[in-house]
Amino acid sequence: MTKKKKIILGVLGLVAVLFVTLIVVANVLITPERVRQTVVPLAEDALGRKVELGEIKASIFSGISLQDMAVLQKSGQGTFVSAEKVVLRYSLMALLMFRVEVDEITLVKPRIEIVRNKDGSYNFSDLTETDKPKSASDDTSVVTDNGSIDLLISAISISDGLLLYVDNSVKGKPERHEVANFNLTATDVSTSQEFPVDLSADWNGHAIGLNGKVNLRESGVEVETRFNKLKMAVSGSMKSGKLKATLKLPETSFADIDVSVPKEYSPDLTGQNFQGSVKVDINIDDDVLEASGLVVKVNEQVVRAELGVQNLYGQPVQVDFKVTSDSFVVDKLIQADTRVVSESEASRVEPAPSEVGPFDIPLLMNGEVRIGKAVYNGIPLNDLLLKVSLKENILRIENLQAAIAGGLFKKRGRVNLGVKGLTYSTEIELKGVQGNEMVQLVKPELAE
Repeated sequence: MTKKKKIILGVLGLVAVLFVTLIVVANVLITPERVRQTVVPLAEDALGRKVELGEIKASIFSGISLQDMAVLQKSGQGTFVSAEKVVLRYSLMALLMFRVEVDEITLVKPRIEIVRNKDGSYNFSDLTETDKPKSASDDTSVVTDNGSIDLLISAISISDGLLLYVDNSVKGKPERHEVANFNLTATDVSTSQEFPVDLSADWNGHAIGLNGKVNLRESGVEVETRFNKLKMAVSGSMKSGKLKATLKLPETSFADIDVSVPKEYSPDLTGQNFQGSVKVDINIDDDVLEASGLVVKVNEQVVRAELGVQNLYGQPVQVDFKVTSDSFVVDKLIQADTRVVSESEASRVEPAPSEVGPFDIPLLMNGEVRIGKAVYNGIPLNDLLLKVSLKENILRIENLQAAIAGGLFKKRGRVNLGVKGLTYSTEIELKGVQGNEMVQLVKPELAE
């Protein structure tokens, strides 16, 4: 046997001895009780909270499993964070080669309770307080020669999670939001490439969900989101603090929208019977939003619109819109009130409404509406054009015109929204309107 082979065999023998020694030491030192005696005091000292752990299974080769983990509230009464089971399994050999490969991260029945107190503080405020600012030396990120350690996680799963949020700072009854039945699965999780993710939960009784792909390196997503019966495709990324995103709402019926929107947020449309659908594509580029392909179909009416918004995060927000329709019958939208009014209702004197305003609207708006043929209260209006603007709380009807009764109707107006009670001014112009045709439209019984 050559000297070189003897050296190689000697090194391999030494490695084998060290490996066996490591196994023996690990079995002696990494025991459930030693983990409990080491981890629990460290966690309690770091959090300033009582920490409870049930059964512990630990292995230097495969990882750790915790049963019945709980972090109590600061008062020691009640649970802040808990989980029936926490599992972390990793590859030791990959770790020795400066790669982090996690086989499994599992949370079973995690519970988080967040409470906002009457003074505006939270039940976790003490955990975010710090006595000194973070310095460069406090950075604990792990780097290698090429800049960072690649992290690969084979599977992440959260099952039957619960997030409870209670806001005691609001007037009256505290607000309560509950995200229950939270389930999440993600596979092949990596910091360097995209990976699939699937999420589902119930928010205050409403079904929410998300499935698609996430890219941590690009801070990007390409997913389909769900809220009750509403579905929307979302894709985008965040770079240098700037958001670029696309949202696509496929053609969705008003019936599905009505049953999907929580009643506390839905408009009161009592007595109205809207049938139809809506679809839209929205593009966001930092502080600019554009909505194109907006099509609204309502009671056999088709309306197309384009919307542009600039300076989203500043004031004033600038809004430009354009609405078009070939034909629009207003009477198909307005439902006649068929209620029978009793004598007591008819004789009731309603209190005088209080004056509204003033309003301060940080909005700069310009809009245009064009309708080929419109019908209102049975009166046909052709080539309807409306141009409006809003600036410094002054709403202006720059031009409202339509062909009617053989002539032309024009109107301009101005409303000052910045004063109490508001102030109005208007101008109306009629050109070539035929009186007999107008009477025929408004009072056909008097046409002769």
